[in-house]
Amino acid sequence: MIFSIYRIDRVQAAGGRDAHREAHLTYLKGFESAILCAGALWSSDDEACDAGAPGAQPREIGSLYLTEFDTQAQAEAFASNDPFNVAGLFERVEVRRFQARMGTKKDAFTR
Repeated sequence: MIFSIYRIDRVQAAGGRDAHREAHLTYLKGFESAILCAGALWSSDDEACDAGAPGAQPREIGSLYLTEFDTQAQAEAFASNDPFNVAGLFERVEVRRFQARMGTKKDAFTR
């Protein structure tokens, strides 16, 4: 089954990523076959860091994973045991079953 894992960072967590990045990446390598697609979520232009300041840029605010596990419990354990999550870097983590129904790449996410 395919699961989305939607994670929103705690506002003060941005600096904490560096301290746990190596452990996080090592952890993810152990799940390469389960991770179908993953990437960063970015703020919208009106939520940019120091919005209104010259050169203000959007900032990373979380992540989204599409994963494949046999059960919801396995997907939740994967999300819970990620070193970033263990370190308390997320304000919210949601694990939901996912079913692709539309789009040019939907067949890549249909199991």
